[in-house]
Amino acid sequence: MSFFGSDKPKRKQLSAHDKMTIIARQDYKCALCEIKFSTRIRPHYDHRRPLSEGGTNDLDNMRAICANCHDHKTRKENKKRNSENHKEKDPFGIYRNPLSDAYGITGSKKNRKKKDGISFW
Repeated sequence: MSFFGSDKPKRKQLSAHDKMTIIARQDYKCALCEIKFSTRIRPHYDHRRPLSEGGTNDLDNMRAICANCHDHKTRKENKKRNSENHKEKDPFGIYRNPLSDAYGITGSKKNRKKKDGISFW
């Protein structure tokens, strides 16, 4: 990671030619459920391997998927990423939430500690 943020590649705008290349190689169907694209079912352009996981903006890493598949894929990725970010074990093998530790929040909701006179939750 660089001093000013992430080193991952930035998303790039696909040209009309790139979009046509992607959907044509898929026979104008969603890459996941194979529903045919139409004026009512429009393609969403998706990274096969997300940029956050080392993917690139190359056309080989891009695919066209329908809105339902894109929503499902994004939710699944976010759920996985969030669960990984919040599961850190302390030296005793107990899962810890780094944000709770940083703000001094411990115990159940009833027993939450206050830090600097501010109650959390």
